Amino acid sequence: MLAACGPAVVAPPPVEDERLPLPEDPAEGKGEGEGEGEGEGEGEGDPGVPVTQATRSGILTTSDPTYDRTLQTGATLSAAGGDVPYDTVRVASASEVELTLTAETSAPGAPTTCAFDTMLFAYVPDFSPTNAVTTCTDGDDDSGVASTGPGACSVVSVTIPPRGTVTFVVTKFSGGATGDPWQLNMTSSDGLFTVAP
Repeated sequence: MLAACGPAVVAPPPVEDERLPLPEDPAEGKGEGEGEGEGEGEGEGDPGVPVTQATRSGILTTSDPTYDRTLQTGATLSAAGGDVPYDTVRVASASEVELTLTAETSAPGAPTTCAFDTMLFAYVPDFSPTNAVTTCTDGDDDSGVASTGPGACSVVSVTIPPRGTVTFVVTKFSGGATGDPWQLNMTSSDGLFTVAP
């Protein structure tokens, strides 16, 4: 049975799953500063350092991989979202309890607008571009802070199992890459997380 892309709590991944590096004491402070993001961007919060909020940015370009995205419900593939470019951001919980993480797209450096009509999906624990329906736990098109116009933003909320991972997929509603800049703003109010370099 295929998983629907909607808010859900997922069982922790098997022990053999690849995990992001975590410090020995995940309760140690908050990371600040610059770190590398996915694709061609940078981010706030050092990779691998537990934080309660972080950003990553990038640009959807013609050199990015493409996939056939799902509808925001995740139940089926979208007719409008075929062969769209995407970037991924992988996050790991640094908590021994379930962690709720909210992620929202915006334009880089402009948290109240988006440069294009983004779509955002959360996959726990991993994303497979050849099977975009499975492991999708949340998806959104236009519910973000800027919800109208050509640059509508997206927001998702996902529950991550203790020491589990989530892969965020930043993509667009339709069409190919035209140098579309994005920023992913991630926040947790109930635990620490790390972002892959």
